[in-house]
Amino acid sequence: QTCALPISDFEVLDMALSFNTSLPCVSNGPVDVTVPMTLKGGPQCLVTMRANVQTPEVTVSSNELLFGEVQVGHMKVMHVQLMNPKDVPCEWAVRKPNSKGDDLAFKWIPDHGTLQPGERLNVRVEFTPKGPKPTYASNVPIRVAHNSRTVGVACRGAGHSLGIRLDPPLLDCGAVLPLVPPSEEGGGDAPPER
Repeated sequence: QTCALPISDFEVLDMALSFNTSLPCVSNGPVDVTVPMTLKGGPQCLVTMRANVQTPEVTVSSNELLFGEVQVGHMKVMHVQLMNPKDVPCEWAVRKPNSKGDDLAFKWIPDHGTLQPGERLNVRVEFTPKGPKPTYASNVPIRVAHNSRTVGVACRGAGHSLGIRLDPPLLDCGAVLPLVPPSEEGGGDAPPER
């Protein structure tokens, strides 16, 4: 904040004030501080500084996404909505997937961004099983800048392959003449034309 203090009848002095919220004594909520200032050759005046300290935060529409059974090689899509309930911008990011385990089966689009106060965003979550498996599970943390807490979304799904059964399991075609079109087969004992 910048405030102007009168020096004489037509003079002003610009002064910049800064507020450090990283100090351990500063907590969330309204802050109201009055500082006395004495001007040389002038009266003492009181300057009141007000601020509302808020920790950025994101809320999710669902803490669990159940994808059910999905055929291997196919994809199922669900959506989760993120919302910024605070009066300050919120930078968020989904933790990068672990190269091993089930994390790679779930993909978030987008996986990071900034939400303005009161803004909502629908995030697409894709589940693509890499192989048949009864349970794919990943607890996906959403990190917020300047906030030590994370919001988690549990993603669950299963992968299955299609089972193919031939009926009958064996097909016997019997004896077949070589180099004879199918329409001439079994049409008598006449020798082929030359």
